[in-house]
Amino acid sequence: MTGNFIKISAEVLTLLSKRPEIVAKEFPDIFFRVNGEELFWNTLTESDGWRVQSHQLTGNCRLLDAENYRLAYGTEEMLLKKFKTIQQKYHLASGAEKNYALPPNIAFPTMGGKVFWNDIAQYQGWRIQQNIFTEHCRILDENNIRRAWGSKEEMVEEFEKYKFTR
Repeated sequence: MTGNFIKISAEVLTLLSKRPEIVAKEFPDIFFRVNGEELFWNTLTESDGWRVQSHQLTGNCRLLDAENYRLAYGTEEMLLKKFKTIQQKYHLASGAEKNYALPPNIAFPTMGGKVFWNDIAQYQGWRIQQNIFTEHCRILDENNIRRAWGSKEEMVEEFEKYKFTR
């Protein structure tokens, strides 16, 4: 294993462990849960229970989430390519997470979140809603138009900006 692979893996694991909406987007097909399958696997890097491991015999690598679901499997080169894509896409600095911009948003009419969404904050008809499956959040205006989406922390911060500009 190269040092570069371990460094990039650690950086991406930190991001994934904090941003469930990115996991849902980047790894839509969660393979299966790994139970007690640690024999012959070495942990290369870990963050908040997330692990990148290498098999002692084959050299292949796998990405496990905190609940031991295998999200990715393949050669070091395959995982490195995926991690570099995530690193570039979400603007990670080498060795540290940057403050990254909110995901692009198109002001889009919604049904108001009566199904699959919970309101977590309200102000003058505007709401922050959290998806019950992916746990990502969005801000809706008084006409149920989506004005922003992202992690809960990002939406709470963005919601405060809306409160002061209204």
